[in-house]
Amino acid sequence: MTETAFGRLLYTDCAPGTGRSAGGGFQVQAQSPGVDSQQASFAVGWLLYEVQNAWLAAGRPVADFPPGFAHAGAEGYGTAQGRYVGKEAVGGRMGNHLADCLLTRDPERYGTIRPAQLWQSPLWRADPWPTRDCPDFDGDLEIGPLNLETVTNWAREQVERGPALARLLSVLEDPKGQRVVIVSADADEAMRWIAAATLLLAQREALQVSFKVFSGAPLRAQQRVVAATPEVNPDLRPGAGLGVFVLDAATGRSDEAATTARAEFLVAKLTGDADPYDIVDAIDLASALGAGLKPGDASALQAAWTLTRPDDLATDPAALSNWLRQASQALLREHGPAITEALLSGPGRPPGDLLRWLDAQVTAGELEFDHNVIRTRLLDSEIGDALADGAIPDAGLPNAALTDQTRRDAESALTSALLRGTDGKIDQAEADRLLRLARRHGISLEPPSPSVRKFVTELAWAWLSSEKPGDPRTWALGVLIIDEARAELAKRYAEVPSAPGVRETVRRLASFFGAAKDPDDVLYWPLQAVRVSALTADRKIAYLRSLLASASRLRRKDANLGARAVRELQEALLDWGAVNEAVAVTIITEVSGSQVNPEIYGYARSWLADKARNPDQELLTVLASLGDRVPSGSPELADLADGNRKLTRFLDITSGDKIHEQRMRSTAIKLVCEASPAVVRLRADEVVEALSRDPDLAADTFARFPARGKQSPVGALIALAGTRFGELKDPEDRVQCALWLFHIYTHPDMPSRRREMVAREIRQFPSVISAASGGKSADKWRAEVGERLGRDGLRDQWEALFPRHGGLTWTFRS
Repeated sequence: MTETAFGRLLYTDCAPGTGRSAGGGFQVQAQSPGVDSQQASFAVGWLLYEVQNAWLAAGRPVADFPPGFAHAGAEGYGTAQGRYVGKEAVGGRMGNHLADCLLTRDPERYGTIRPAQLWQSPLWRADPWPTRDCPDFDGDLEIGPLNLETVTNWAREQVERGPALARLLSVLEDPKGQRVVIVSADADEAMRWIAAATLLLAQREALQVSFKVFSGAPLRAQQRVVAATPEVNPDLRPGAGLGVFVLDAATGRSDEAATTARAEFLVAKLTGDADPYDIVDAIDLASALGAGLKPGDASALQAAWTLTRPDDLATDPAALSNWLRQASQALLREHGPAITEALLSGPGRPPGDLLRWLDAQVTAGELEFDHNVIRTRLLDSEIGDALADGAIPDAGLPNAALTDQTRRDAESALTSALLRGTDGKIDQAEADRLLRLARRHGISLEPPSPSVRKFVTELAWAWLSSEKPGDPRTWALGVLIIDEARAELAKRYAEVPSAPGVRETVRRLASFFGAAKDPDDVLYWPLQAVRVSALTADRKIAYLRSLLASASRLRRKDANLGARAVRELQEALLDWGAVNEAVAVTIITEVSGSQVNPEIYGYARSWLADKARNPDQELLTVLASLGDRVPSGSPELADLADGNRKLTRFLDITSGDKIHEQRMRSTAIKLVCEASPAVVRLRADEVVEALSRDPDLAADTFARFPARGKQSPVGALIALAGTRFGELKDPEDRVQCALWLFHIYTHPDMPSRRREMVAREIRQFPSVISAASGGKSADKWRAEVGERLGRDGLRDQWEALFPRHGGLTWTFRS
């Protein structure tokens, strides 16, 4: 078989020796070289003529038997026309029939022809071939009477055919849908229905629809569509509930079936006044445009119709929009501009979300279209939304290479929308939307025209009194509007600073005015105080310190101005209720005592008194900052402040070069021993770190700590030393730490109770090492410390620290 040829097969009753099988009877009479055994079996199973037994029994004349027609796709594709012949090849028995079949595995062989259009084509044979071999069919397929014009005229002749055809097409669009039985006494009429339905399917889809006219067992047939005569099948009728879709060809009545949007559209075009060739072209184009879309999605068909008939207004913009959004990059680049043009040329205003999507595609280079047109239509759409109380996107649009004229038109459109019907009364919500929209589109509106300048002033005053003000920082002209509002508010505050309404406005709008710059501005300190009061705890103190630092820098330039700034800051904080204990403590630690407002001292004293009863590191930090300015009247606070100073002095001495001098060592020991026990416990890490550098100093210090019962910090220091030992990993560090503690343990003046505290910590070390590194490491550590001690007496004391069990030294193992 050549590339352009169909294989051919003829089936009928054969006399012995005239068919391709041994003997006689029904068989393949002739077959072309291009037909293989699988295709032959396929043809015999699907495409043969079916004799109506009732007519055969009734002795109906041969001429009254209608021709038959069949098509199927299994082993490739096959189409056949058959006829009743009458007498069998041998003998006089009736029932002979013949089927001429064309077979191919290449769907392209059909071109644009639907198989049903080959009904009654001149190409079909009515007689057997003279030999058992026949040629392939390599000519052009020739359509029979069911050409496109004939089918279209037939569909338009009766209005009943349109709805029934739409239901039939909807059923066939679903490859897994119902089987179809067409009840018809006339084979021509049955074929018209099949041709009309398959012409409204894409070529490949039409080839997949198997059908047969007529079927002897319509309810059990394997074909998707069969025709059956009412004479032989009187019970076949629409509404009988037979489990198949039944259509009466003569009346146009059918079973109910949901019609798809695609079927309704196509049938409306076919039964209307559309050019049928445009319809078929659009159907086949839609097949290409529908790649990736869900089955039954009408978007590709609407896009194809728009491309086929560009002068028709888009009847379904939503479908076109859907196709654009789902199309592949290649299809979007090829057909997107034409579809976009159709959408923008259609009636009504395209929805904003579509225009935003189009803008993004043009920006990204995925869609070639005039950006000026898209941006202009998008702005018009969003202005319409803004004026209709619709939502406005906040994100700014990417820069676009727009013409100067487009930019001027955009500014004019925004200005007209802003100024429509104001008459001195501002719609703040609408103004908010429009000014955000201007900023989104990069329309500055500056310098403002006189009418816009007047609008800005009116809006600023209205904004001051708004209970739910918009955010001018998101507006075009926002800086100008905020400046206008601030100037008006400053004027009102200067006139009556205590007026509740004015103060409430300052507090409510302070965040919009940003950081004030000029301390001489009447609103400078009120705005700073309001900001301090509004911040969270950590940010409040950080911002307050920045203000105090600014005042300090100012004082270095001009002492009077610096002092004034500190005074006015404190007054504003008090006036606006921004002072709490944390603010007060920050001020008294950052500002010299003579400049602290007495009221702020009151807040600080209360905090300090509470902290003194349960001191912590924060209190010690504040006391260190205050120095000699610690408020009097609290013995606990005074003791803590004194102890903190002494401990700081102790740490300074121990880190200096003179610590080895006896006088300095004695001073250091005296300082730490006289410091408040609470301070020593809070700063125990620093104390242990200092003592770890000098074993003799450590031993002397632990021995001389005054006995204060439970208040003594000695226990905490020794426990901290034990904790630090547990954190050591290096064996040498463990040995040195043990030697340091043992040196304290053996000090001759060490009180027995403290000595036992040290012993308890040392006894725990083997288990600590064992848990971390294993029992052998603990044994090795203990032995190494003993070796370092050297003298028998010290070594004996070291060994005595560890208990014995059963006469043997206890060892710790993990």
